[in-house]
Amino acid sequence: MRGELVSPYDEPLHEHFARLNAQIAATGAHTVVTGLGGDEMVAVGSAESEQAAADKRDDFTLPWLGPRARAAIEYGDDGIAPPAIAGGITLLAAECVAPPLLQAGLWPVHPFADRALVELGDRLPFHWRELKQLQRRHLATFGLSHDACNPLVRESFAELVEESMTVHGLPLLQRLLDEGSPLIEAGLVDPDGLAGAVQEVANGFYKEEPHSKLVEVITLDQAARAFLP
Repeated sequence: MRGELVSPYDEPLHEHFARLNAQIAATGAHTVVTGLGGDEMVAVGSAESEQAAADKRDDFTLPWLGPRARAAIEYGDDGIAPPAIAGGITLLAAECVAPPLLQAGLWPVHPFADRALVELGDRLPFHWRELKQLQRRHLATFGLSHDACNPLVRESFAELVEESMTVHGLPLLQRLLDEGSPLIEAGLVDPDGLAGAVQEVANGFYKEEPHSKLVEVITLDQAARAFLP
């Protein structure tokens, strides 16, 4: 909002990560152990659950995608890296987390992405992976309460993203529609489709999928505005 340069390559929460990592580095720490890959290690496969299959299905039907963005979809997998031991979601998470850690002089370590644990997860029976039972039972062996190991409140930023989008995101999206955007001019965003999505959120019909992805539109628009005269 201040018009300062925003890198279009950084993850939307990069600034917040940078501030947190600076505080960690100030304590004298040199290494950060993360939990990346923990979810994927015990993930339920598409063949085991209809919900899992639905969650992993690519959705390119976002109504605000412009013609140039839609035309580029079929090339999304061209030139990508070969398969790795760690899953694709784990690698994407590391891509977001590693840069701000390294910039703060902190070395990221991801134990759950280690080959041994990935292979262990592949061999676990369904009832040990369902609802992350392996990790929950492991926590219980340390004497944590049932509520701590099996919290009723969802462990997610989804509610925070929803509140941020409805309170702060809507004005930014409306400004984008009223004043125009480099994204619209470039054919990356369809203004009619975006207007429809904005109206849905404004009318209280927010859904995590697809409306949480509007954060990416806001971030890219802010970056484009900052770089253009």
